[in-house]
Amino acid sequence: MTNKSFKIILIVLIFLSNGCEEATNQLSIGDWYIDRYNYSIPLIADIRNDGIERSYINDESAVYEMTYENGKWIKTNICDTDINSLVAACCYHDGVTRLYGFYDGNIYEIEYSGDNWSVELIYAIHYVLPDTWVNIFVGDSRNEGFESLYLNYYGTDTNPMVQWEPDVHPVLSELSFRNGKWEENIIENSFSNLETVVDIAVGDGRVEGKDYIYVIDCYFTLAEYSYDTGSGWHRTIVDQVLPLDPYVTYFPGPNIEVYPVLDNQSSIFVSAFEIFWEYRYQNNIWRRYKIGDLAPDLIRGGIGRNDGINRIYCAAEDLLEFTYNNSSWEKTAHVTMKEFIKDIVIGPGRGDGIQRIYLYQENQGTFELTYKY
Repeated sequence: MTNKSFKIILIVLIFLSNGCEEATNQLSIGDWYIDRYNYSIPLIADIRNDGIERSYINDESAVYEMTYENGKWIKTNICDTDINSLVAACCYHDGVTRLYGFYDGNIYEIEYSGDNWSVELIYAIHYVLPDTWVNIFVGDSRNEGFESLYLNYYGTDTNPMVQWEPDVHPVLSELSFRNGKWEENIIENSFSNLETVVDIAVGDGRVEGKDYIYVIDCYFTLAEYSYDTGSGWHRTIVDQVLPLDPYVTYFPGPNIEVYPVLDNQSSIFVSAFEIFWEYRYQNNIWRRYKIGDLAPDLIRGGIGRNDGINRIYCAAEDLLEFTYNNSSWEKTAHVTMKEFIKDIVIGPGRGDGIQRIYLYQENQGTFELTYKY
C-alpha cells in the first residue's frame, strides 16, 4: 500500500518450512504466557463451518490453513494464488462462511466443501490502478440478513491501461451477491471526502441491527456512511474530534474501531492526538466519553483473557488493555514489548476455543499471548 489514506495493510512474514514448526519455549510476561508464532498475523474464522475457528495466513505466494496439534503448527496449503486482505464472510443466503481476498485487482472466494478447497475469481474490480492495495471490510449495511464486502482502493473512471493520465481518485464501494451475480455499488468516490482518510471500521455503531461504515481522516473528522432503501448511501458527520485546522494534518493519524463492550452496546473507539475516546449513540445523539490521555496507533476489541468479557486492546510500543467497570474505563494490563506493534488479532487461533492475542512486530515477528489462570 503506497498511499497514506489507506490505513490497514497486511504485513507478511516468510517462514521456510514444508510442514510444521516445533513450538518454542514458552515465556511469561506478567499475567500472560507468550509463544512465538513463526508466521504472519492470522485471520481467525470458522471457514470449514464445523464450529471450530482456525487460523488462515498469506505467505506472499499462497494461502494456508494453520492447525495446532501436539505442540506443533501444521501448515496446509489451500490456495496457490497470492490472495491478500483476507476476510471471512457469509455473502449468500446459505449460512456458509467463506474466505475472501484480492489479487491483481480481482476479488477471490475460497470455499471448503466436501473435504476439498475451491478457489474462484468472483469479481474483477473495474479500472482499479495496477498494483493497488485493496482494503476489504465485512458487514450488513442494508440489514438484508447476509454480508457484503466493502472495498477501499484507488481507481479511475476510465481504463488506466489505455489512457495516459487517468483521473485517479479513492473509492469506497460495496460488493454484494444479488440477483444471481456479484455487483459493485459505489458508496463514495469524492476526492475531498476520501483522500485524507486514514482508517475505516464497519459495525453497528447505533445498535440498530445493521452495520454502518465509519471513516476518520487526518483532520480528525469522524464520518458515518449509512444506507437507506429509498435514497441510497448517505454521509453524516459524527463529530469533529479535534477542532478543524485545514493547515494542520496528523500522520499516521487517528485510528477507529467499532466494538460491543456493554450489553451488546457497540461503541466507536477513536484515538486522537493523545486522547483516547469512546463514542456511544444514546437517545438519538452521539455522546463522547474520555478513556485516557493517550493516542494508541492501533485499537482492537476482543475477549483477550478468555473469560467472556469484552475488552479493548490498543498498542504502540506496548500492549495496553482497558476494561469497563460499572461507569468508567480502567487500564487493567500493560504488557511491555521490545518493539512497535504493527497489528493485533484476538481469537481462538489454535482451534481449541481458547481466546488468545496475536501481536505482530516488524523485526521480532508474531507472538501469541495466553492469559494465565
